[in-house]
Amino acid sequence: MKLIAATLLLVLSSGVIAAESARLINSNNQITLYTEINHPYVYYKEGTNELTGIAYEIVQETLKRTDLVANIEVMPWLRLIKRQSEDPTSCIFIMNNTLERKDKYRWVGPMIMGGLALYKHKDSNIEITSLEQLKDYKVVAKIDGVASKGLDTKYGATLLYAQNDRTAAKMFHKRRGDLWAAGIVDGPLAANYVGIPQPIIAYRMSNTRLSMGCSLRLPNSYYKQLVDAHDSIAHIRKDILDRYKYIQQRK
Repeated sequence: MKLIAATLLLVLSSGVIAAESARLINSNNQITLYTEINHPYVYYKEGTNELTGIAYEIVQETLKRTDLVANIEVMPWLRLIKRQSEDPTSCIFIMNNTLERKDKYRWVGPMIMGGLALYKHKDSNIEITSLEQLKDYKVVAKIDGVASKGLDTKYGATLLYAQNDRTAAKMFHKRRGDLWAAGIVDGPLAANYVGIPQPIIAYRMSNTRLSMGCSLRLPNSYYKQLVDAHDSIAHIRKDILDRYKYIQQRK
């Protein structure tokens, strides 16, 4: 009987300790934010280990208006998706809020309203009314970029890959391709950065809602703080976007 009582006491004590540990962890308001290097949204300042970028600055402004203490971890996309799925007090920024992802995360945003487009040269007479026409064209795109996903396998386009949007902009300017697949934010900024004329949108493929995706298990108090803070900085988000356009034009 004593053994049973002692065992029960140990179990109850362990439960109290676990509950107390969970309470202490939550009281610290700790949250982990996972991200990848993805210019112009998140990247390192040249020659430093200091993060910057459109999305990074918006997230920082959001966090300033909460009581949360954030640890930001940078890693490749597939790895961060796995890590975040195992972490109940975490979010990913920045990611497109798609139908496929809609029910997998608690969303904060959209932080940036964007889109995907096919660009053409200013002097081009190409007229795109359907993606089915792409079988007749060479399309420059960033490798692993969402803008070019399925354009070759589904629509027969010949894709010419670049390491990033800036390199893709240079390739496009040198007439390596007839069209350039890029985001409506990423593409113009990359063109400005490398100093080439702004391309013309030949076809708008889709709209994007670039947001922060949080764990479905994120505490309600954390989630509410993030949503309320984000919703309060609409004017700051606009200022950040405008400033990045100016910065890219100066370089």
